[in-house]
Amino acid sequence: MRRPRSGYQVTYIPVLEVETRMVWKMIARWAVMAIAVPLAAVGARRLSQAVESRRGSSRVTRLLRQSADALQGVTRQSQRRRRWWR
Repeated sequence: MRRPRSGYQVTYIPVLEVETRMVWKMIARWAVMAIAVPLAAVGARRLSQAVESRRGSSRVTRLLRQSADALQGVTRQSQRRRRWWR
């Protein structure tokens, strides 16, 4: 039987292990889209309201509110695509 050359090692990654990694990556993506993005939108909206109540409307508060709207639009858009009748 031939010995492998120095520095060369044959490693086989089981198919099940690769599929498990893929599943965990999909779960992580789902968690970010379903939990982290809406929480970031709520946080930006609350921060905008707090600053606006103390100092009045400004470019920063408008930008925060618009970014919160955009973040919520991202999550709502994915829900709209799932419905085939719309």
